[in-house]
Order: sequence, then structure tokens, then C-alpha cells
Amino acid sequence: IGADGVAAYGILLNLGFLFNSVFIGYNMGVQQYIAYNYGEQNHSELTSLLRKSRTIVGTCGVLLWVISLCSAPLIATIFVGNGTNVHEITVHATRIYTISFLLSGLNMFASTWFTALGNGSVSAFISFTRTLVLELVAVFTLPLWFGIDGIWSAIIVAEIFAFILSQSLIFAFGKRYGY
Repeated sequence: IGADGVAAYGILLNLGFLFNSVFIGYNMGVQQYIAYNYGEQNHSELTSLLRKSRTIVGTCGVLLWVISLCSAPLIATIFVGNGTNVHEITVHATRIYTISFLLSGLNMFASTWFTALGNGSVSAFISFTRTLVLELVAVFTLPLWFGIDGIWSAIIVAEIFAFILSQSLIFAFGKRYGY
């Protein structure tokens, strides 16, 4: 869809950076508690932190999604004039793209979890797979089936597969780290 589509995608990326900063802030704050409790071998607190963090991050994801869904026209108007083609594309794309907020925070937290436990390899694997491999595969394949909506949906599909991966890894390493 040309330059208008590129402009709309740029707006989505800015929105994503803004809203994902909520998750980044939480992760930066909780990481020290996870690492401390792991170092102290406080397994019950690790389990509690994992459960509470999933709840907090999951709830924030739902709230961010609802906010972005309800305010899509306003968000588009902040960046481009109302009534333009870019505005219409942005509103439509925002309503699709922001579904990814439901899982992106949980996936970011999973990477933080492993960093705090001192397992940078698993953390990097989650991050690399989520942000590069899965999203690139989705960007190149989904438009073949769904047209331009496949571009807006690529992040959702990447987050779904990253969620399956990250939660599987959290489960698989549970006994090793005692949570």
C-alpha cells in the first residue's frame, strides 16, 4: 500500500515502543528481586514472583490492548491528520497490531526471568527468536494468505509462537532453578 502503509507501520512501531515501555519498566524493577531470591535459594519466593509477575504483566497487557483498541482513532490523529488515507490505515492496523500486547509483556518477562536467573543463553534465545526469527517468518508468509492484514498480524503470530516457546522453557527449567 505504498508510502501510506509505511507511514502507518511507523506509527505502529512508535505505539509499540511506547506501550512496551510499561513492560520494560516492570522487568527492570523485578529483575533484581528474582536474582536476589535465586541467589538466596528462596524457592517459595521465586514461585511467588513468577506467579505474581505473570498476573501483573498479563493484566497490563490486557489493559494496554483495551486502551489502544478504544483509542485507535485518537492515536492515529496524534501522528497524522484526521480523514487522511494514512489515518484510516493506521486506525485499522492499530486494532489488529495491538492484539500483540496481550502476549508481548509475558514474552519479555520470560526473557527477563532467565536473565535474572543467570541464564543469558536462554534469555537471548527467547529474545532473538521472538523479535527476529518469528516476526520475519510471519512478515514474509502471512501477507501471502491475508494480504496487507498479514503485515499487521505478523507480530501477533510471532508473539503466540514466542509465548509457547517461552512458557515451555519456563516449565522445562523449573526443577533446575527451583520455582
